Amino acid sequence: MTGLRLSAFSFLVFFGMFSHLARAQLAPRAALEEAESRVTFDGSVVYTFQAAGRKTITYTVDISHPEIQQGLLRIQAAVERGPFHTVLAGAGTRWRNA
Repeated sequence: MTGLRLSAFSFLVFFGMFSHLARAQLAPRAALEEAESRVTFDGSVVYTFQAAGRKTITYTVDISHPEIQQGLLRIQAAVERGPFHTVLAGAGTRWRNA
């Protein structure tokens, strides 16, 4: 058991000494990408946010969705021309008109 404790302690010391190096190398790759953005509204119920770089990512917010009408955020996304998937649902605090 003592050997296990020493090993765990050694690991923590080693990790503590070099953890700042690992963090410095883990920059988000998406932050380095150049993309052209565009926001549109279809005139009735759907806002579309698009970022076009090496790949095009499209986010939509359908304001006719029941969650949106209850005051919760719901976002769907698609990469290139693929199918839309819900990436955020039921987010935020509920609000209402007084």
